[in-house]
Amino acid sequence: AHRFPPKTQSLLPSPSLRSIDGGTLLEKIAVYQRANKEVAIICNHQRSVSKSHDSQMTRLNEKIDELKAQRDELKVDLSKVKKGRPLGNDKDGKPKRNLALKRLKRRYLRLKPR
Repeated sequence: AHRFPPKTQSLLPSPSLRSIDGGTLLEKIAVYQRANKEVAIICNHQRSVSKSHDSQMTRLNEKIDELKAQRDELKVDLSKVKKGRPLGNDKDGKPKRNLALKRLKRRYLRLKPR
């Protein structure tokens, strides 16, 4: 049986721990997990933020911005293809390939927010 430290033992409702004697296995597991959650909340067990969290979030935000820019560019290309206009040049100044309308739609829908 799991023993709680004296401080948390007094804070837990004792009837909930006694009720596991007559229950099914699933009920016992649920009561045990609920009790562990209450103890963790009482003891304030929290993970600290990792040292690389800020850099990870910065990278993720940059990736999101890149994907949004790609999505917007694909939306413009899609409208040009629908109207029968040439696509223009890419970032390097090279002319863009004329892609099929279905392929552009698939790319756009893949990047479209859900």
